[in-house]
Amino acid sequence: MTKEINPAAQNITVGQAFVDKVMREFCTEVGEVKVTAEMKRLIQGYFMGCDNALREAEKNRPDDKAPYTWANIDINSSLAQNIMNYARLGLDMSLPNQLFAVPYFDNKKKKYTFSFMPGYKGREIVARKYALDTIEEVIVELVYGNDEFKALKKDAHHPADTYEFTITNPFNRGVVVGGFAYIRFTDERKNLLVIMSKADIDKRMNKASSKVFWGNWYDEMALKTILIKAAKKITIDPQKIDDSYKMLIASEDESSEQFLEAEIMDKANSIPVNIDTADTRACAIAQIPQQPTVTKIPVVNTIVEEAIVATDAAVAVKPTEATGMFAASDEPGF
Repeated sequence: MTKEINPAAQNITVGQAFVDKVMREFCTEVGEVKVTAEMKRLIQGYFMGCDNALREAEKNRPDDKAPYTWANIDINSSLAQNIMNYARLGLDMSLPNQLFAVPYFDNKKKKYTFSFMPGYKGREIVARKYALDTIEEVIVELVYGNDEFKALKKDAHHPADTYEFTITNPFNRGVVVGGFAYIRFTDERKNLLVIMSKADIDKRMNKASSKVFWGNWYDEMALKTILIKAAKKITIDPQKIDDSYKMLIASEDESSEQFLEAEIMDKANSIPVNIDTADTRACAIAQIPQQPTVTKIPVVNTIVEEAIVATDAAVAVKPTEATGMFAASDEPGF
């Protein structure tokens, strides 16, 4: 039976209770596990992101919905495993557009839970981590009608993909006509240029189960779509593939992402939430002490997964910058 977070009884902060409970659930599911100080720090940051998401959700909660409080959150083994996997991937929710928390109501358990959605930057981090060839730089840009763009693909005159891009009028660029992603490798002969026309981008938009995020932030969603297409062309090192990568690929499957968004849209308002400095300072998690470099978590028998949720329409808080990779998605994490 899942235990409730009760910081008063345990005389610890809500943040520490969250971290401890996640670890207990994860250990119960997979047995003994080692958690590094960096993973612990990231998990603490996930608490801040989730806490911020709950507070924003509460501002928009319909009267017929349960309050968005930690007492109404179900922290189960599936959620704990997702949290640990994203921590292993190194995604930091306290930094812009790496990872987003999405609380939504689970009708079966009659409680809220979280899903996590990588943003633009988060997807880039994963691509760098698992690529066979070392990536030096990732550039993603939209091209507007008044810009000058020339794609130069690898041929007899060009040893690698490259491009020419000039913003002729930064204050009046016109309307979006397409975009490109340029991935520069240490071995520049392998540099990769991927371009998409507006028609190509809009095909993805038209497949979305909901048009809310595309309607509100077309540019950000377009950038993300372009980067996702480019990431699919990066050769992955098979020796680097681990359980966390497999988990991400499974969750990034287009059909499953569309299903997830449909579920969120059906059950709650989905509001992507990022974390700013003020929110971070305000969170109780700041009181959590630092852990040793490697913490060995014992097996226990006590059972202790980019947004805000309510019921009809989606309302969204725009992240501070456009920043995400692998399969195209309509989720709020840009």
